[in-house]
Amino acid sequence: MVLLAALNCCTCRLWPCLAVIALSFQLVAVAEETPIKVPTEGGQVTLSFPNTIGLSQVLDLNDRGQLLGMREVPLANIGLEQETFFYDDSGPHVVPKLEDFTNVQPESISNTGRVVGYVSREIGHPEGSLLGFVWDAPDGELQGLAALPDYHASHATDISADGRRVVGYSTGRNPPRMTPCLWEEADGKWTCTPLETIHAYNPYLLTSRIVINDGGTKIAACITVRMTPGDLTHYDSSLFLWSRQADGNWNRELVSDNQAKLSDINDRGDIVGSIRSGSRRQAFVATARKEFRLLDHLEGDDHSEAMDINNTGTICGYSDEPRGPEGGPTAVTWNVQDGTEASRLPLFENVVFSAAQAVNERGQIAGYAVVARPPESDVQEAVSEEGTTYSFTWTPEK
Repeated sequence: MVLLAALNCCTCRLWPCLAVIALSFQLVAVAEETPIKVPTEGGQVTLSFPNTIGLSQVLDLNDRGQLLGMREVPLANIGLEQETFFYDDSGPHVVPKLEDFTNVQPESISNTGRVVGYVSREIGHPEGSLLGFVWDAPDGELQGLAALPDYHASHATDISADGRRVVGYSTGRNPPRMTPCLWEEADGKWTCTPLETIHAYNPYLLTSRIVINDGGTKIAACITVRMTPGDLTHYDSSLFLWSRQADGNWNRELVSDNQAKLSDINDRGDIVGSIRSGSRRQAFVATARKEFRLLDHLEGDDHSEAMDINNTGTICGYSDEPRGPEGGPTAVTWNVQDGTEASRLPLFENVVFSAAQAVNERGQIAGYAVVARPPESDVQEAVSEEGTTYSFTWTPEK
């Protein structure tokens, strides 16, 4: 039930061979609501950005407690649209769209408050349809990240803790190419270089994600290892790790033959995400020792995803019940050192559904929670709608 933004397939004109394309934007404030603080077992939950008509969730948070989030808001009389926001001590701000683009999807935030993701517009636009971006939130310059030379689109997916290295992919055509790449900043300019692959076309990157550790020295992605021709060519992908060497080069090595959807990698090299298990998905961790472990669901559940990992080995995500009208996800944690057992995140009893999306080095965990009308409690008046969805942050006791 975790709602993930669909990637926009696109046909773009070749961008100029510049590492950075600076574009104008407008910064808009999000309407401020008073957060609700609820004591829980072992910590405190902060509920913010209530939504009674759709989803509200934290996508990522950094070690400073700054948040990236998304909520659904009314779109005229048509339905709902996504509004993405950045939140820090100065309050909430809408993540701006680049001029002439219709959609913005942030994906990750550094400890310096630098945000990466992609912007998109209609397919076939004469000036291109998809572009990776980097934004110094909340009021710095928003810049497009140009694709590799002779490629026509880019998508940034993750960023190092210091905000100096960004990973993602570039796509090209004639012939079709999809290549993982690394953007590095020097003197205010971004340079894009490809990561070494076996084949030029790695279509699983579109849904699998490319991740980089906080230290900016390890990158993980699933790339094509075998192509089987037919009416539709079949592409088999495996999980690889690129490690930065002392001379600045990147060494590629196989981690697992599994074709995995990736969420994060920590400084030890532990990689988390999920793999397909029948018609459902199951969370996994590929440890720094190249041990591939499936992580348990909660009892009675049949679906799970690991969404993030920190440097102490805490993994957060969700466990979901079998499909049906009564089922829904529950925020859980695992730990690399403690085996594969899932533990419920200690929220509070009136949370109906929840999912943990991000964890930082302070042990804070963030995501979304659907909250029913509570019984008599300190939050009786504040949480007044049935099925209200909140972005949440759980902070452990010091």
